[in-house]
Amino acid sequence: MVQIRQVCYWTLNKSCLVFLSLFDFIKKILYNIYRKLRKINFQKCSCSSVGRAAVLLAKFISMIELSSKQKGNLTELKCLTAFYELGYQCSIPYGENSRYDLIADIDGRLIRVQCKTSHEVEPGVIEFKCRSSRSNTQSNLQRRYTADEIDYFCTFWNEQCYLVPISECSVSKKLRFVPPKNGQKVGITYAKDYELQGQLEKLKG
Repeated sequence: MVQIRQVCYWTLNKSCLVFLSLFDFIKKILYNIYRKLRKINFQKCSCSSVGRAAVLLAKFISMIELSSKQKGNLTELKCLTAFYELGYQCSIPYGENSRYDLIADIDGRLIRVQCKTSHEVEPGVIEFKCRSSRSNTQSNLQRRYTADEIDYFCTFWNEQCYLVPISECSVSKKLRFVPPKNGQKVGITYAKDYELQGQLEKLKG
C-alpha cells in the first residue's frame, strides 16, 4: 500500500510538472509574439485588425502571468521531483509557518531545504534570493534565512536542479554557466559544482 501511494504521488507530481512546464512554454511563445507586434507602428498600418489582435494578446498574457506564489510552487515541485527521480524520499511540512519547503532523507540523514526561483541576471548567470519576502498593507517585510532554520537552498534551471549550502549564501546567490568576461577567478561559483546529484553524493560521503 505504501509503495502504491508513493507511485501515485510521484505520478501526480510528474503530471503537474509537465502541465505547468507546457503552460510556461506557451506563455513565453505568446509573449515573444506580443513583443514583436508591439514594435509595429499600427497608426501607419492599414491592417488595424492586427493592432487589435496585439492589444488582445497583451491582455491575455497579463491574465495568464504566474504570480510569485505560483512561480514558487512550480520551483518547489520541480525540485521535489528531482529528488524523487534520484530515489530519495521527501516530506513536506504542513502549513505556512515552516522556513523550509521540504525535508529530504539522504540515506538516513535529514536535510531541510528551502526552494528558490532563479532569474537570469546576465547571459550565463542566474541568481536567487536568500531571504523571504512578505508584504502587508504598509511595507514589504524581508528576512534572511539562517543555519538554524535550513541547511540548503535548492533551485531549478534549464532542466537541472542545484543544491547550495546555506553556509555559502548571503543576501543572494549567483551561479555561473560561463566564466566572467573580466577573467576573475576568485569568488566565482559555477553551477556545475552544485548539481543535485553531485551534492548528494558528497553528503553520503
